[in-house]
Amino acid sequence: MGRRPDSNAPGPEARSFAAPRRLPVRRLVEATAGKLAVSTRAGQPAHVRYLDTFDRRLRRAGVVLEHMALSGGGTLRYREFGSAAALVDAPAAAPPAFAHEIAHARLRALLSPLIDVRRLLAVAETRGRRTAARCRNREGKVVLDVERFTPRNSPARITIRPLRGYERFAGRAARRLQDMEGVAPDGEEPMLSASEGPGAAFGGLVVPGPAVFDPGGRSDVACKQVLAALDAVMAMNAPAVEADVDPECLHDFRVAVRKARSLLGEMKHVFAPGVTRRLRSDLGWLGQCTGPVRDLDVHLLALDLVSRGDGEGRASGGEGRDPMESDGALAALRGYLEAAREREYQALSRTLRSARYRRVRSTFRTFVEREPPARPRSANALVPIAALSAARILKVYHRTLAEGRAIGDDSPPESLHDLRKSCKRLRYLLEFFRGIHRAKPVEHTIARLKLFQDHLGAYQDLQVQRAVLRAFREHAQGRPGTGPGTAGFGAIDDLCAELAGRERETRAGFAARFARYDSKRAHEKLAAALDCGPE
Repeated sequence: MGRRPDSNAPGPEARSFAAPRRLPVRRLVEATAGKLAVSTRAGQPAHVRYLDTFDRRLRRAGVVLEHMALSGGGTLRYREFGSAAALVDAPAAAPPAFAHEIAHARLRALLSPLIDVRRLLAVAETRGRRTAARCRNREGKVVLDVERFTPRNSPARITIRPLRGYERFAGRAARRLQDMEGVAPDGEEPMLSASEGPGAAFGGLVVPGPAVFDPGGRSDVACKQVLAALDAVMAMNAPAVEADVDPECLHDFRVAVRKARSLLGEMKHVFAPGVTRRLRSDLGWLGQCTGPVRDLDVHLLALDLVSRGDGEGRASGGEGRDPMESDGALAALRGYLEAAREREYQALSRTLRSARYRRVRSTFRTFVEREPPARPRSANALVPIAALSAARILKVYHRTLAEGRAIGDDSPPESLHDLRKSCKRLRYLLEFFRGIHRAKPVEHTIARLKLFQDHLGAYQDLQVQRAVLRAFREHAQGRPGTGPGTAGFGAIDDLCAELAGRERETRAGFAARFARYDSKRAHEKLAAALDCGPE
């Protein structure tokens, strides 16, 4: 058997050449192989799709993920941008939509940190004909792979793939190819010459980077800079939300809306009261109408984790319960959630096409693009942004401490939810204005906030998940014959009990988590950093 590209480690560097379309494949390969025996597979129609996320995470990381569909199956290839060498080659009948759908363990492990829960889209594609050849030495061992891909209306691309231990054969083949008339080294990245794919229509807008402030500059000007960046995030994600391209686009849209509303509420007396009230009302409406779909997306994602066993608990029921009973219950629950999401998405689609939505987006954009008045009436409009942001951060910071210290073992769940909201507002302020205050204390506070918010979020998520399961049970019981059956109901009850136990554990851990956040030394460092203003 010949050696195939090692899927567990990058192989020797492959080389690519551009060749005339009419050059016969057999002649080209035989000239390349020299005295090696050549076996050529019949050419097949091929459809190459270049995959990336909505926000082009792979491209920004300098890597390419391509899927080549052939009549007998397909291949998923992961390589560096501009390189023909495959870091991983894996069989894949169809392009994956998410990282967890990739069967090849190493490729999945490489991609998961990059794309997270984002959907993979075909951002570019090309069709053509692929011919593969294998070259063997006198002992019959495969020492060289040659691939020819001929796209429509473009020169053919010849790729020489060295096999580990036989690199000298690839070197000779490359020299022979260069001596052939009309053949030249091909340094062009194939993805850049491919046609745009269906996913290329999304994510094309450039979102500005973090706003750069003059610490002594006007607060109304600085706040409009932040709002303009958030408006750009909304604009970039809006088309993908309308087309339902990727659930995370709706999430990013909602976060931008929530941040904008929070800034308008926390940075007091920067803009005219009437304008602030109207914009906050508009943004609140946007948050409400996009909330149900996002909530269901989160439930479906959590269900995926349970189904794959990636969560903290697998819904396998109690001791002795058949796992298939749980799987049937989860399938019924998934159908219930997907039907609910479809209904809510149709309602959201109507909202996104409404005159009110267009007015809200237009009003917000007009506001952020309009120059602030030379002589504003708002009390804090002309206050230096370093001083105002420091004062507001400290105020919200002390609010989180007061709310957390007031929570005891008997406090209702709503008190933890309110604290979580205050922590979000604080984190937004810190992230908006992190560039004008001493970096280390601010970054340390953000890191502590993230850990504490994760705990509060886990507590709320467990409550919401149990509420969804209860609603599903009531729904299924009201429709005899359509639910998961008696055994399935038992599996749902077991899962509810498991979630309730985890919820109690999370609630019991609140005091310890808050104590880590409520650090006197950290308070003093943050206060000193904000009091000093800009470095």
